[in-house]
Amino acid sequence: MGNRLSKIYTRTGDDGSTGMADGSRVSKADNLFSVMGDIDELNSHIGLVRAQLQHNKGQSIEKEFSQALVIIQHLLFNIGGELAMPEYEASMPLTLHG
Repeated sequence: MGNRLSKIYTRTGDDGSTGMADGSRVSKADNLFSVMGDIDELNSHIGLVRAQLQHNKGQSIEKEFSQALVIIQHLLFNIGGELAMPEYEASMPLTLHG
């Protein structure tokens, strides 16, 4: 079976920019993409820590720590979303305590 994704065309060419979630275009060299990548990478590392804690199971300190990491991950997802949509204003402010 051949590679199905061997040719992908965007029909717009590559002008060195990419589309944001709000429809705007930003240079691929913009520091914004580095920051967004760093946030995603941090979030994935936190996920690995949570998976290891779940694998170890047991102690209440691990459960509390894992729950704190879940909150941090949600915050990071929200930050990444706001970076991708710079004009977006959240209708509800994010709080750490519900």
